[in-house]
Amino acid sequence: AVNEATVEEIEAWNRVEQAQNTVFQRQQDLEELENSPTKEDLARAEVAVDRALVAQQRAAADLEAAKLYAPFDAVVMDIAVDTGDQVDIGSQEVGSNATILTLATLQEPLVLFWVEEADYGSVVVGNPVSIVFEAFPDDTFTGAVIQVDPVLVTVEGTSAVQAWASLEIGSQQTTLFSGMTADVEVIAAESTGTLLVPAQALRELSPGRYSAFVVGDDGDLEMRAVEVGLMDFANVEVLSGLELGETVSLGETE
Repeated sequence: AVNEATVEEIEAWNRVEQAQNTVFQRQQDLEELENSPTKEDLARAEVAVDRALVAQQRAAADLEAAKLYAPFDAVVMDIAVDTGDQVDIGSQEVGSNATILTLATLQEPLVLFWVEEADYGSVVVGNPVSIVFEAFPDDTFTGAVIQVDPVLVTVEGTSAVQAWASLEIGSQQTTLFSGMTADVEVIAAESTGTLLVPAQALRELSPGRYSAFVVGDDGDLEMRAVEVGLMDFANVEVLSGLELGETVSLGETE
């Protein structure tokens, strides 16, 4: 909870107090008139009391409307304004900072990360991630991409894709804090129990079509069409065309 009340809430409290004082005064006036009232005085006093009660109810409603409630159970991490600061609600700016109150939930931590625009295709909701915090280089956390923001941001002068990932704490006893730095690796695709060859062993015949030279027992080379799957700069997954244990040529000479 925030100990400092907002300006609007303080003003609402003042209106409630003033309305209560008015009601009390009107009730006193009414009691005095009841000792020796005229019908006109009594009617005016009753109307005044009714109006004061209405004003009190409105002031109480304004006070309730001035209260701020967090949309979820959280911890207040930062308050960017002080009591009495002017806030432009239209532009949602306070000076140069658009954030007034920062809340954080520690039960379901998230990791905010960026990737270069060229790697946008690899950042898809649901893709698993591997996270290593700078403060705990020996601990690897897992998670998944849960959101990709639809607008590019600028990070160190370069356009980047901004995304959010879940963070699975599991049984690890590490204490994490908001604002910690981490390396995030997005796993765009993965394959297990696969056959690999070095990337330099393949020759691209045409877009999407590859071949490799297999070295026979007599040293002769046999060119074969190869169907490939996942690949990076070092290795290529072979779906068909080669067998485990065969020797392929890298195109190098001794």
